[in-house]
Amino acid sequence: QEWAAVQRLLCVLRNLRDDRSLERNVTDACAAEHPYPKTFDYMEETLENIEPADGVDCAAKTVAFSGYRWETGETSASFQRKTHAYRVAVNPDLPPFTMCGRSHGCAKWSAAAKDATVEDHTTVVVPPGCEWCGARGDRALCAGRSKEQFQIHVVEGASFRVGVATKEWNFVGADNIAMVASDGESWTAGAALAADSKWTGAWGEEVVGEGVTVTVDCEKKTMEFRVVQKHIVTLRYPEQWTAVYPAVASGDGGTYELRDLSCAPPPPPPTEVGCAAANLGQLGWQLVRHVPAGKTWHPAKDKLIGTETYGVVTGPQGPAAFSVSWVDTSYDQFLFA
Repeated sequence: QEWAAVQRLLCVLRNLRDDRSLERNVTDACAAEHPYPKTFDYMEETLENIEPADGVDCAAKTVAFSGYRWETGETSASFQRKTHAYRVAVNPDLPPFTMCGRSHGCAKWSAAAKDATVEDHTTVVVPPGCEWCGARGDRALCAGRSKEQFQIHVVEGASFRVGVATKEWNFVGADNIAMVASDGESWTAGAALAADSKWTGAWGEEVVGEGVTVTVDCEKKTMEFRVVQKHIVTLRYPEQWTAVYPAVASGDGGTYELRDLSCAPPPPPPTEVGCAAANLGQLGWQLVRHVPAGKTWHPAKDKLIGTETYGVVTGPQGPAAFSVSWVDTSYDQFLFA
């Protein structure tokens, strides 16, 4: 309500500035433009449309506000204006941080070295001669999760590095990366450190046409690398890195696809919606109460507790009202249609 009241006040002041009018119709128009009931619906819709690329740090531990907090004193001269930030726990499964979760899309290649090209957001092509050029994914790993998993599918190019990078990586060289090298000799690239014994020998050739699966343990700051179920090595990345991204770099050209294995596939489209789905028992819905079209409302007075039963159960187009008991049924949502 405070939000709506401020918006109404701004609306009135704009009219006063532009039209020099404070007549009743002005305040009524501003009230209609900013009604109280829809205020938070609008804010929730806005939050739902936010993406991490819009500036949300999904690995943040605090959130800062652009406004100020005033510390008062005995006189106005002693007032102090201070910025303020609050600790926050980012849970990608709950609003308003669902934009950080898997429901808001899978990781894609977001940017690459200037000589490399990104195709369909999932494939990066690094030309020959661009030594250790690469690309970084757009989704920060470890935002509210203990483990993440992605795969770099090697279409071509046996000399490469796979692992994670920070947002500061400029897509060339070894700064701000922690990766495994496919040559089987240097093994580690950038800030990566070996955490266990490794498979001996070069393995880049046998990966072409296959994928390198990377499992990131966000608590231990480790990455396990596997190729066709074969354990290659486990590496550590720096403890101070809070936000890391899937990354790849090529030694002498190649094509690499990013597959986000932590991303759930989208649900299949329903065959029916609303009450039709409930009538057919689809999507977990059960039609429990019905009133036909007209000027009368449901005769039930149980305040949706589900204790009243009446009428003959038909369907969503039935000619008469009916209700079945759901007081002993486990549920967490109502659907009104």
